[in-house]
Order: sequence, then C-alpha cells, then structure tokens
Amino acid sequence: MVQGKAPEILREALERYDVDGLFFNMFSNPSADYSGHPLGICHCDNCKRLFRARFHRDLPDKPDADYRAFLHDAGVSESEIIRSIIREMRPRAALVGTSPEIGDMVFSESNTAVRRPLPLWPYASSDNVNRARNTWPDKMAINQCQSFVDFPWRFAMVPQPEVRTRLWQDVANGGAAAINVHGTLEQEDRTALETARPIFRWLKEHQNFYVGQYPEARVLLLGGGTRGFGTEQNYRGMFRILSEEHLPFGVVDNTEWIGKRDVDLVVATGSVPKALEQYVRDGGNLLIASSTAPPFDMGRLVKLWKDPDGAYFRIRDKNMFPSMKDIDVTMMYGDYLQVDAKGPITFIPPSMYGPPELVHVDWKDTDAPGLVIKRFGRGTVAWIPWNLGALYYMHSSEAHARLVHDLIDKLLPNGRQMLTNAHPLVDITLMKQGDHHLVQMVNLSGHSETGYFNPIPMNSIEIRLKGKYSKATAVRSGQELRISHAGGYSVVTLPSLDEYELIDVR
Repeated sequence: MVQGKAPEILREALERYDVDGLFFNMFSNPSADYSGHPLGICHCDNCKRLFRARFHRDLPDKPDADYRAFLHDAGVSESEIIRSIIREMRPRAALVGTSPEIGDMVFSESNTAVRRPLPLWPYASSDNVNRARNTWPDKMAINQCQSFVDFPWRFAMVPQPEVRTRLWQDVANGGAAAINVHGTLEQEDRTALETARPIFRWLKEHQNFYVGQYPEARVLLLGGGTRGFGTEQNYRGMFRILSEEHLPFGVVDNTEWIGKRDVDLVVATGSVPKALEQYVRDGGNLLIASSTAPPFDMGRLVKLWKDPDGAYFRIRDKNMFPSMKDIDVTMMYGDYLQVDAKGPITFIPPSMYGPPELVHVDWKDTDAPGLVIKRFGRGTVAWIPWNLGALYYMHSSEAHARLVHDLIDKLLPNGRQMLTNAHPLVDITLMKQGDHHLVQMVNLSGHSETGYFNPIPMNSIEIRLKGKYSKATAVRSGQELRISHAGGYSVVTLPSLDEYELIDVR
C-alpha cells in the first residue's frame, strides 16, 4: 500500500500545490496504536520474504536487533523514494519527518505520558536537539514541545515552566523553537500558547543569533537507543553528569564524525563501535562506562557479576581522584564485568549487611579492577566495567559524579573548554556562529520530581572560556560584560540569570 499508492498520492498533491515543505509521521511499523495497545510486528508475505532473504531466518515474535535494523533500512528506502519525487517536482520544498539520514531537517518531540515510568527527563529538548545537530550537523533540528499532557488529553496543558524550559533548550542547542497544539489557536487551556508567545517574539527580534549555529563541543557522548551504543538509564546518567559538570558535549548516533571534527574525548555507555579503535590509535581519548566488553584488549574476561547486593569499589589511588579524598569506597550495583587487569579502584564483593552488629565483618578486598586504563597507539582508553551512569541516574551518588569528574580531567590534558561556578542545574551549551562563540544557559532549578516551577534566580555566575576574546555581551539582559584573561581563558561574570541567557563572546 505505502510503496504502491503513496508515491502516486504524493505526485498528485505536488502537481496541485506549490508547497513549502512536507512532513511524514510514524515511519516504519509502529509497535502500538495511540491507545497503547500492542500491534506486534508485521508478518505479511512481503516482510517474511524480505527478512528471510536478508537474515536467513523467520521473522521473530518480538522485535530484536535484526528486526530493528530491518525496519530502519526499510524506512530509509521509502524515504529515498519520497525525496526523489519531491526533488523532481518541488525542489525548493523541505522534507521533514522521514528517516533523519534522508530528510532536510531532523524531527523529534519533547512530550509526557501519564503511564511513562518516572523520573521525568528534564533534558528532553536538549537531548533531542543536541543529538540531531551533532549526528547530522548540516541539517536543521525541529524538536516539538508537545503542549498537552498525553494523547488522550490533548487539551490539557503541561506546566508553563516546562514549556519555557523545552523551548529555550531547543534554541540553546542550535535547533528551532517549536510548539504543538491541536485544534485551533482558540484553546480551551491557553496557558501553553500564552507562555510561548513572548519567547517566539524575543527570538524573532534576535533571530540573527540563531541562524547558522554549529556545535563547538570537543567532547562527544555516544547516544543510546536505536544504534545500540548504550542502555537508556546508563546513557541518561552520563548525560546528566556531563551537563552538571558544564562540560560542552555533543551526542552522536553514528561515527561519521571521525576524521572530520576535532574531538578531545569520546564517552560511551554501552557497546563501543569498532570504528573507534582507529580514532584512539591516532591520539584520541575514550572513556567507557559499561559492563559490555569494548573492542580493545583490556584484559582477560573473568566473570560477569549480576546485581551484587552490598558490593563496593575501593578508591586506591587518591592522587588520581583528588576530589575523593574523604571517600574510600563507593557503592556498586547492576552488572560488573570482572577482568584480569590492574586498576586504581578495586572490587569489594558482597558481604554481610545484617544484622547491624555484623555489618561487613566478612568484608574482603580484591585486586579486581573497577577501572582499567590502557594506552593504544597515541591514545588512551579508560574503561569503567560497570554501569556507573545507570547508578547515577537512579541514585545521584556524589562519589560517582566525583569519580567521573576527576577521570575526565585526567583524559583532558589540555584542560576543559569551559569552566564555571554555575549551579549544576544550569544547562549550558557552547555554539559557534562565524567568529561568535555563543554561551547559552537554561536554568533548570525549577524542576523537582514531577513538577516544573519558575526557576530560582542566580547571581554572579563566572564563566571561563578557553581562548583569548575581547568582547562579551549578555544578549537577553542587554548588558556588556567586562572580560579579563587568566591561564589561557577569557573570564566573564554574568550578574544574574533568570530562566535563560545568551552570552555572545568575540
């Protein structure tokens, strides 16, 4: 049906209308309908034949890696057909919503759902747009802020501060501000639209700052999900740490950046693509936090520990981890892949944790490493063989954040791109526009559990940007900022931050 009649319908529409753009939604085979009822996978004769020809087996009962690849490639194939028709008949029209490799813009959305597992993900827009602009840097990103709570309640709006957060995150990461409402603009609940109006008005008045932005981050985080680079919790935990560290980073879902972009550090939270081996040998640094063995000789595999209650890691080398001078052990839970190697932190297996008078009386230290660091060619691989990101996502252990903080500093011998005293809940991005360096700040302090409230105003935020610059302007507040220089950094102080600020540094 889609392959046969959709091109005919598209041709007829393009013959009749001189359109500016076309949007295609829900490509491939949806796994559920709008009510959440599972649809299963397609077992039509055509899918059976094509899947068997490619993978030499029958279609699975449930989606697996082969089936997901099958759907992805089918979507790309259909997208190419659609693109060719549009290019032939309306070459100036934009294509949005198909496979991102094919479309002119990368489409995504920030949304909620009443049955979605908690916690809420306050970085939804930053995550989506960051990933799009760094994975496909030559394409524009459109991330819709869904105004409503869930599909069955399309006229019930999410909190106003959530709308503002999503829209500011959209543009701070180099995307377009976009909001979605259903029906007419005469909404039954008008709070979302009234919240968005002044933001869109301000962006229109200052649109020259948002055209032609490109990510300037020199740290890359391999994305989770479709490409299999990491589980969602492990990925999100590391995303949070990098954001809270104010380390400019880009999320990538492919390895096409290798050799095309200056990168100081790559962070992985799942399976590591084989293509990264050459990046490391050529002088790149790689940080892996995953119980999946990487494609490097990091030591002989000994044992996979599954959810060991009461396990710890001991911090052996305090010189490597100066921020952990008051922390000797840190908790471990989830999967840990023990290898035959040496490392600066070591495993403590489960021991007694009750009754209270016998807590850990059988505690035994081992030499099994919780971190392995090895040189390969001119580069370095630091492997944390357990899912630190997932633990941080769920429990926010200060020890885990400090461990990553110190390890990143060891892997960045030339220092960080940016240093700041900003609160961890200030989401900061670094974009480049010609000779302009755009530091954008979104204040997330109003987010708490399932609630979004107005953010807490913050004062005297110092930002140190690597390089020597002579002029800095806080565009939103309309202030010229005094700029000084120290230790290879240009230093500015933002007097106050409400919900969003854009600092133009030249």
